[in-house]
Amino acid sequence: MIAGLPDLEFDPPPLGRRIRYALANDEGDVHQELTDRPNFFYEGRSVFDLRTLVGHDCKIVGITLCVLAGKNARPIPLVTDLPVNQDPMEIVVYTNGSRGENSAAFSVVCGALLSASCHFSTSDV
Repeated sequence: MIAGLPDLEFDPPPLGRRIRYALANDEGDVHQELTDRPNFFYEGRSVFDLRTLVGHDCKIVGITLCVLAGKNARPIPLVTDLPVNQDPMEIVVYTNGSRGENSAAFSVVCGALLSASCHFSTSDV
């Protein structure tokens, strides 16, 4: 305390990035407003540990985490460590084996094939 100044209490800023997630139904649709989604601060970079935390919170064993990426917000499965930055992340949680999880993985494969085919077709000319 500094003489002459009132005691000010404040909460220190949270450590880590804000993770906000929504549970998709079996068709892969999310019917939850952004402001109603559960969220927490996550300090690590491990997708494995993040999957464990979210699965425990959702009370579901066997989930796939996807980040909504790009201007069309296509679900991209998280498979490697999270980026070093502390930017917030919006995540969709799919139950393994559901049609929603299968379509998320399919969109990644199609995007990779399209990208590879465009790369090869332009370099072959």
